[in-house]
Amino acid sequence: MPREVTSKEKEVIQRLTYSLHILDKLVFPANPANIFLFMEKPSDREHEWMVRRRINPDACYIGYGEDVVKKSECYSMFCFGIDEFLARCMAKRFRLVKNGRILEKLTQDEAIVGIAAHEVRHRIQCHFPSLELLSPALPHNLLSEYVRRAIGIYKPFFEKLPKEFRTQEFDSLAIQHLAMELFHWGEGSSDNIAGLVRAGARQIRPFEGLYGISTAT
Repeated sequence: MPREVTSKEKEVIQRLTYSLHILDKLVFPANPANIFLFMEKPSDREHEWMVRRRINPDACYIGYGEDVVKKSECYSMFCFGIDEFLARCMAKRFRLVKNGRILEKLTQDEAIVGIAAHEVRHRIQCHFPSLELLSPALPHNLLSEYVRRAIGIYKPFFEKLPKEFRTQEFDSLAIQHLAMELFHWGEGSSDNIAGLVRAGARQIRPFEGLYGISTAT
């Protein structure tokens, strides 16, 4: 049986679902995806899928995938401890690509914007498989200085990511970082974040007034 949602979990769920819904609808206006919330333990099939991807099946998880019943795209949130999950995201030290300064803690708004950007970027990857993703292998001279710095921050973790989806996850992590930073500097409007999430690697020019060329229609 599903347990009761705590007041802290409810607050985070509402804020995360709202941000994810708004961003997804901007990026995919003709085909927004559903968001499913789960307050029970994952099924055996879901548990096996999460373990294969090194996801803790007893903790909060947010992901993009397919609703196997309705055969449609969706985002899923396994909401056990979602407030603690967000607190961990906020507590990570964050290096700003704009000036190299380190933030000891992110705000809740910055973390939520980053999570939403990460998941919608995964949907973009599925819809536009030829889109050039952010990767350590890209020629640095073709990228914005700030994009190069974001890639550099996550490069040490590239080989540690599961091989079967390493490229996609690295790209989403770098997009997440740039989205949080745009928001930090007051440039994180919904339209700007949507432009960033839609863009190929060479199209992104953060802090230059260019957040990506629209590719999703």
